[in-house]
Amino acid sequence: MFVTTTVVNRAEDHRLRVLFPTGIRTRTATADSAFCLVERESRDFDPAEYSIEHPPRVAPMLRFVGLGDEGNGFTLFADGLPEYELSSDGRGTLALTLLRCVGLLGADGLITRPGGKGGWHNETPEAQCPGTHRFRYALLLRSPHEYEEVNAAAERFHAPLLPFTRKNTTPLPRSGSLLSWSNGTVVPSAVKLSEDGHAVIARFWNPSTQPQACALETSFEHGGARNARLDETLTSKKKVDVSDIKTPARGITTLRMELPRSM
Repeated sequence: MFVTTTVVNRAEDHRLRVLFPTGIRTRTATADSAFCLVERESRDFDPAEYSIEHPPRVAPMLRFVGLGDEGNGFTLFADGLPEYELSSDGRGTLALTLLRCVGLLGADGLITRPGGKGGWHNETPEAQCPGTHRFRYALLLRSPHEYEEVNAAAERFHAPLLPFTRKNTTPLPRSGSLLSWSNGTVVPSAVKLSEDGHAVIARFWNPSTQPQACALETSFEHGGARNARLDETLTSKKKVDVSDIKTPARGITTLRMELPRSM
């Protein structure tokens, strides 16, 4: 389910959130992060034990955050809204921050920072976020560990197809793909021209706890695929079998496919 929320903000020094009482009895949320899924437990604490600063209850995410138990799942996707909180209310309530408005950084007298100032005082009037704001988020009744369904939904939400017309007047095929892979569990991270301009870089990562294999198909000519590092340098000159690309559990695979020099 896709949701768009429009807010006209005239208030200052406040936080606006939307709450999702999922009914899933868990204290652990699974959040999408850089090349991994991170599990974080919601914990209660006694404020009296922290005289300087209270532990934050909020946490970051990239594409989504979700909950799951036996037979139930809930995943929340958010466009440019990286802050969430899992409540310890026993109802599995997820909170998504829409606005966090503040006019002064490093202020003292805060309930959550009884130790005093948090650094230099900096006035931030534009961070009060006045005016009209439109937020996009989406809900999926699946556990974040149902990798194929969640990955597919994340791509549809965060990277929808954007059609456009260029100056080429020749008829286009009704379907086509530059690159495709057979395993929906692995997540595509990059398909790009290499920094030196001589190859196509394809990068995938595996969020699961088991090794994953997939077959890779390309519609462009290349001199074979080789494993590379994140900086695009080869780890081996030996070509890999594109019909059986293996990505280790919670690991990253980067492939470098050399292009013909005439291209």
